[in-house]
Amino acid sequence: MAERPLAAPATRPMRMGARVAVAALAIIVLAAVAAPLLAPYDPFVQPDIVAGNILRPSPDHPLGTDQFSRDVLSRVLFGARISLLVGLLATTVAVTVGTAWGLAAGYVGGLVDEVMMRLVDALMSIPRVLLVLALVALWGRMSTPGLVLLLGLTGWFQLSRLVRAEVLTARQTDYVASARALGAHDFRIAVRHVLPNVLPPIIVFATIGLGNVIVLEAGLSYLGFGVQPPVPSWGNMIRDGSELMTAAWWISLFPGLAIVATVVAVNALGEGLRRALGHTDSYAHE
Repeated sequence: MAERPLAAPATRPMRMGARVAVAALAIIVLAAVAAPLLAPYDPFVQPDIVAGNILRPSPDHPLGTDQFSRDVLSRVLFGARISLLVGLLATTVAVTVGTAWGLAAGYVGGLVDEVMMRLVDALMSIPRVLLVLALVALWGRMSTPGLVLLLGLTGWFQLSRLVRAEVLTARQTDYVASARALGAHDFRIAVRHVLPNVLPPIIVFATIGLGNVIVLEAGLSYLGFGVQPPVPSWGNMIRDGSELMTAAWWISLFPGLAIVATVVAVNALGEGLRRALGHTDSYAHE
């Protein structure tokens, strides 16, 4: 008898808000990818390093310049590359670890499940922001790869619980019992037949988690623990203009608007996916 995975949950069409979110995210991602072509100036060059000429938004500099004479528009575009890349890679790490942990705990069960979930409970008892700050305090300033690992390895705890709950349900189905009776290996059953049926909550979690990671990276960069200057990220750009909000409001405003637009679009997409995939669980995990 040919093997086939369990039927996926019925899906519903995405709402207009989610479609708008997809379009907005596509524009942001394309702008980040095409930053070298779209940026009117080199984001690292300081034309007037001595005087630090700050220019208001104008036709020559649509978003103005900062206190180091650097073009803000160019830095926002290149900052999008860093902020989105860190968010995507960290979310990938979190999803990979959380899925593997929850799948193993839920499928194996017994004492292994109990020990693994108690460890997750202990980690979840610590607010993620406090855990990240504590680890940053131990290691100090981090490289970008280190920042990705830090954000990824502190963001998988709730996903593992969601995956485990779905796996506990899926492994009790008749089809999984039939596959086991036919001699299928446990690893094959878990990966081939159980995992595809827990993908909907994973997809929703990953989407919403991306927005959370972008905000967290921006906060760390603002505090000086994340992406280090002169590499632009939206967080350290806000920090650059934090002491000049009255005289040069544009330095912090535009990267802040970029963060808000991206996170709102990501969260709207996550909500649309949650509704489309027929899941009503809460996926907030901060």
